Amino acid sequence: MICGDFEIPTAWAPRDEEPSASALGVLQELQDNDALYIADETTFEQALELVSCFSRLPARDRTALVEALTSNLLSLAASTEALLEEWSDAAPDAVAAHKAALRAQTFLLHCVSSQASEEAERGAGAGGAAAAAAAPKGRGGGVAARRGRAAAADEDAGPPSDGWDWEWGRAATLRALEAVLLVDLAALFGGVPGVERMAGLALDVALAALESKSAAAARAAPLRAAATEVLCACALRYGQLEAAASQLLARARRADHVAAAAAAAAAYAEARFNKSQLAVALLCEFSRATPGELDDEARANAAAVTRLAALAPALAEAAPGAVANQISLLRPFLACSSASMRGAVLSAIGTVLIKVYNADLLNASTTDGARSAHLRSKRALMEVLKARALDKGAYVRQRVMQIWSALVEAEVVPIASYNEVLGLAISRLEDDSQLVVRAAIGLAYQLLRKNPFGERLATQRFVSTLPCLEARLAEYGGAPEAARARAGAGGAGSEGGAGPEGDEEMADGAAGDEAAEGEAGADAEAEADGDEGEARLPDGPRVSEVRHLIATVRAAVEFCRRLEGALPTLRLQLGSSSSGVVTEVIKLLAFLRRFQVPGAASALRGMWPLVFAREEEVRTAVLEAWWAMYLGGGLDGRGSSPKEQVETLLSEVVPGLTLGELSALGTILSRLAAPPSPRLAVGRLLGPLMNLLVSEFTRAGAGAAPAAAAAAAAGSADAAAARDQSGDGGAAEGQRRVRLAFQLLSLLAAASPADVLPHAEGIAAIGFSQKMEDPAIQRATCQVLASVAPCLLSGGGGPGAARERFLARAYEAIARLLLGSGSGSGSGSWGSGGGGAAGDAPGYGSGNWPAVAEAAVAALYALHPRPHALAGAVLARLARAAGLSGGAAGAAPSAAGLARVFTVLGAVALQQLALSERGVRAARAGRADASRSAAEAAADAAREAAAAGGGATPAKGAKRGGKRSAGGAAAGAGEGDDIAAQLGVGAAASMDELDALAAEIEGQISEPGQLLGGYTSLLSALCFRRSFLDAPEPLQSAALLALTKLMAIDGRLCAPSAAAGAQGGGAGGGRDHVALLFTLLLERRVPAAVRANIVTALGDLASRWPNALEPWTWAMYEPLSDPDPTVRSCCLSVLTHLVLGGRLKAKGSVAKVARLTADSDPAIAARARLFFSQLAKSGTGSARASASAAAGASAANPVYNLLPDMLSALCREQGLSDGEFREIMGELLPYVKDRQADALREKLALRMEHAPGGAREWRWLAFCLGQLGYSEKAARRLAEVTRAYKHALGEDEVYCVFKGFADKARKAQGGARASAPAASAAAAPDGPPAPRGAGDELRERAEEWARALDEARAAALEAKAVEEAAAARAAAAAAAAAAGGGTPGGGGGGPAPATPGGAAAGAEAAAAGAPAPPAAGTPAPPAAAAPGAEAGAGAGAGGEQEHVPLMTPVQPGLAPPPDMEDDDDEETGLEGEEGPGGRAPEVGGDDDDDAASEARAGAPEAAAAPSESLGRRMAALTVGGGRGARASRGAGGGGGGGEVSSAEVAPRARRGRRAVVVESSDEDE
Repeated sequence: MICGDFEIPTAWAPRDEEPSASALGVLQELQDNDALYIADETTFEQALELVSCFSRLPARDRTALVEALTSNLLSLAASTEALLEEWSDAAPDAVAAHKAALRAQTFLLHCVSSQASEEAERGAGAGGAAAAAAAPKGRGGGVAARRGRAAAADEDAGPPSDGWDWEWGRAATLRALEAVLLVDLAALFGGVPGVERMAGLALDVALAALESKSAAAARAAPLRAAATEVLCACALRYGQLEAAASQLLARARRADHVAAAAAAAAAYAEARFNKSQLAVALLCEFSRATPGELDDEARANAAAVTRLAALAPALAEAAPGAVANQISLLRPFLACSSASMRGAVLSAIGTVLIKVYNADLLNASTTDGARSAHLRSKRALMEVLKARALDKGAYVRQRVMQIWSALVEAEVVPIASYNEVLGLAISRLEDDSQLVVRAAIGLAYQLLRKNPFGERLATQRFVSTLPCLEARLAEYGGAPEAARARAGAGGAGSEGGAGPEGDEEMADGAAGDEAAEGEAGADAEAEADGDEGEARLPDGPRVSEVRHLIATVRAAVEFCRRLEGALPTLRLQLGSSSSGVVTEVIKLLAFLRRFQVPGAASALRGMWPLVFAREEEVRTAVLEAWWAMYLGGGLDGRGSSPKEQVETLLSEVVPGLTLGELSALGTILSRLAAPPSPRLAVGRLLGPLMNLLVSEFTRAGAGAAPAAAAAAAAGSADAAAARDQSGDGGAAEGQRRVRLAFQLLSLLAAASPADVLPHAEGIAAIGFSQKMEDPAIQRATCQVLASVAPCLLSGGGGPGAARERFLARAYEAIARLLLGSGSGSGSGSWGSGGGGAAGDAPGYGSGNWPAVAEAAVAALYALHPRPHALAGAVLARLARAAGLSGGAAGAAPSAAGLARVFTVLGAVALQQLALSERGVRAARAGRADASRSAAEAAADAAREAAAAGGGATPAKGAKRGGKRSAGGAAAGAGEGDDIAAQLGVGAAASMDELDALAAEIEGQISEPGQLLGGYTSLLSALCFRRSFLDAPEPLQSAALLALTKLMAIDGRLCAPSAAAGAQGGGAGGGRDHVALLFTLLLERRVPAAVRANIVTALGDLASRWPNALEPWTWAMYEPLSDPDPTVRSCCLSVLTHLVLGGRLKAKGSVAKVARLTADSDPAIAARARLFFSQLAKSGTGSARASASAAAGASAANPVYNLLPDMLSALCREQGLSDGEFREIMGELLPYVKDRQADALREKLALRMEHAPGGAREWRWLAFCLGQLGYSEKAARRLAEVTRAYKHALGEDEVYCVFKGFADKARKAQGGARASAPAASAAAAPDGPPAPRGAGDELRERAEEWARALDEARAAALEAKAVEEAAAARAAAAAAAAAAGGGTPGGGGGGPAPATPGGAAAGAEAAAAGAPAPPAAGTPAPPAAAAPGAEAGAGAGAGGEQEHVPLMTPVQPGLAPPPDMEDDDDEETGLEGEEGPGGRAPEVGGDDDDDAASEARAGAPEAAAAPSESLGRRMAALTVGGGRGARASRGAGGGGGGGEVSSAEVAPRARRGRRAVVVESSDEDE
């Protein structure tokens, strides 16, 4: 019996029990009867019991139940619609039955949905774990579940046939509810209130569906659509709007995808029902919580707030109009502490600007008032975005940059705001966060791509247009004077940019018609491209239009200048540690060059060295950008011909190359030409290059060009006249292009030698010709020959006879180049090199001859089968030409000739080392190959034996043997056989032998009797001569570079003199060459360029022989105080490489690097700051990253560990001002972390007790304490150690710092709440005392501390006054004694005789803080010695100190080691010197062609060394000025000829030097 007069329960509870038989029977009845059968009360109660036990139902029963309920509900929807159509004739019982059935069916489906959704959320799988346990075997739902999930995406799919899947059930339920809600239920129930409960149940089902994880899948679109339909119907038609909004936000906090689903529902509601109430309701519900409440929630559950924040940008994307109208509800949330919330609100604002405030949305029908309101709202929102570019959160700043990029991409940003937005991007290029930097680079890229000023952003192009526009404005009645004053075109004040008035003009124009901005930009570009002096204005111009155009051009000028100003920052970002930032910077620089921004091309060169980066991403970006810019036809991908590519390389790439750029360019070309798929076809470029060389060579053959080129190369003042006389004004330009072409050829030869080899003979013929005589060309020619040498010697270059002729001519040309001989007489000669006789002094310094010589020696060693033989002959010839042998008796050697000898000597030494290393590498590779082959053969034999004997399988045997093999030896051999081979012992021993052989070979290079032995002794002796300090700079440079190269080869030359003498010394004669280098390094008479070379050489020696340089670590930092900025910069680079590379310890001397952070040179200061930044990141130096965990946080902070030593050293610096100290410590103290600052504060306070620097050091320590800031822990400890600094409180700065700490401690947390316990105690005096908090205790101690500080300050001020009075009395007494009873000073300036009042004067001076005079019998310090005193002593002794006093490796301020006795019998290496082979060198013959003929014969003469008479002639040599200069020095000094005055010796003594006379013999003189 059907009766609809019963109540649906408001609450129910699921049961974990089996349903009764009657409940199970109702399932079949629901399937067999119509949809109104559920309206019976008994049936409903049985169905409710069945649904309550849903979790215990079998899978098929579950499916049947859901299918019955959903099908009945669909039938009810259809019958209800039919009933409503015949509402006037409907029977009351039928209406009541339909109402009851709809309520019952909806309630039952809600119950099923609740239980099934809960099981699904618990991850119960198909039907849940309980259902799977209760279901019979074989009736599981695994396959059915998969089918159901697949069918859930299909609206017409049927129920699973053999199992249960809730995804299908959820979709069926939503479809049924959707069908019911489409019916006009309000008419059926007599109004919306009657349907609210049923609509609430349907809404709950829809929300559960949207929250489920399955709804987030892409294939669940039909499910989401059905749930969205149900939700929108319930919210907008049946009064569930507030409930829907509240539930959506609650569920959005729990699941990531709900925010997007809610926004989609709002968009669907607006499109389906033409209503935005759901979006507004969501925003209102979103804004119910205050920012403070959200902050509290974020502290408890940050993920929930992050999920909720995603709703704002999603709503702005889905319903931008509604969000724009309610944007005031979102702006308060910018005050939230959650960065995700602030970023979400800003994203919503950006989306609204794009979708609502786009200029395209305005049309002609828009009223002026609406247009103005539109623009005002747009500007307000843009101002919010501009302000948030400085947000404290890096994530928010990144989002702001990304939002601005989107705005620029959508062309929402007006022209008036382009410069301001570009300024935001540039300001964020130096952000601490790499993510922000990348976003800022992306914004700059978008601004450049969308700029309205054209594709040529040259500043001068726009500046030259402004006067024309202003003149035209004056013609039309404007005010050109004001416009010109604002523009400032070309003037000093033009950097201000457009200015506020120009912005107003542009803003007014935009307010009139924002869509005209693009046209204004196009007009500005047209104006800039117009004829000179003529500005093309549109027909019928108006004054307002011209003014707007002027403002646009001024904006373009500022835009270009801002881009130019950003280039230095972009170059710095090329050194970023983030590969992503580097690649973005490379792309932006390439884009800037495409727009022809001035300076972009030079900035783009800064990316070339990044081809050596470790990250493949960076290397690829460099290659791609370089190819696109120079050879690929630009970023647009247009191709270019080989001739165009050559012209681009010669005009843009090769000119002005530095050494670093040259190395990087060679690597770039090599990688572009590398197989298997080379992008660079070197062979195609050689044709245009050779045509250029041949044409210039032919023009030079006319005889005009050589004269002009020679004059220019020699630096003659008549170079211009020579060009004029030649009648060819382009001769110099042609020579320059040939020089560039040869440099490019050398790079291409290194990249692809096989392609250049066919042209090698023609290149050599032109390069070595007299017509093209140029050191750069000769050097490049030698480099080409060295690059093609492997291909040439391996059989390339034509037939054997032709190759031999080519090689012979190459040997001859190289020898003549090194000897500087004239042109060859033979018909096959290519010409000459060097320009003049070998001994001519001007020939060395002109045209960078040392670089030519190094290239020539490298080519010689690459081509010649016995290069050492020819090199020995060349050295012998150079030695003879320099006057070292075979000359007139008593003649002094030539300084230029000696420089040539030592330059070639150093080059030969390095090439000899490289030759030996190549031989050792080849031997090592050969032995490794032989060992590998033997191992493979043994393994094959073992496998065959195992297969034949039926033992272990070959795979097993090989595997076991492979595990045993450590050095590639055979695996699987029989027991006891080849054990050494199996363990790799033989291979390791073989490699050890090779290493020992390599060390022996390297040591023999500079041994006496070898190729370079005699010259090494000569070089060592010369460098130790006192007269070497006055030698010409080329000789000093060549000699010291050659010496350091030999030291790098032979470690014995780096050993101290005692150790070297014990080992036999070698060619160096036991001299301390390292001490010599450091002595010359700190000698100011040595030129700055030579000192810089010494610094670089010492860095190389420290890398190769670290043990030998370790005692001199402190001296490595001394050049940082050099007065020349070049030396300081070079030393800083070397130390950065050594320290960050872990080759040099960062000890207390690193304070000198800290001193450079305040250097007068901004570049040096910036690099010093970068040093500490990288040191802090690397964890190298005194605290390595691998330090034990017990070392604490300081193990990863080397700067903190070094701070005490640096502070001590800085406090000892006498010339350091207060401002410099503050600047230095301002750079260093930020590296101290919070937990390290407490310990450092205590150390600084304790240091004041024994600070040797007095009041100055107290002030500096107090400044550091103030910079570290306050902490409660530090306040407690500083209060305990008041005794350590109480005497310093007389200084105002010291007192203010400690007093500030005490004041902050008195305001400690808990102090403000102390009144409540006090009031309680007063109200109940007999009760227990109130508990005291930590803040109360600290506040009380701070009060005591403050009182103690005041008392100590009063005592310190009193003591200070007493000391000042005593000092004044002592000064007065000293003045009186000097006026009345002083002794006359000696003329020699020696120490005054002791007086009876000396002790008293010393006491008074000590009280005054001045140094006491020396006591009687105490020798005066060296600095106080009278000028000439030491010289007189030397003369009286009858000796002459001819050699440089050397330093010791004892750091100044430390105790020096015991004095070492001088060795008077030490050999000089100059007298009786024997050359290689045990005989004095004899260079026979005067024929200049001897060396070349010996090269062709392959049997050169033996290498020569100085003759027997060389010692006396070298002793007579004064390299800088001859005997006259030396005699004048001796006379002026009052002693021997080479004596050094005491004024020169004293500084060395203060630095810890000791005078070591390496050689002093009267016979030599």
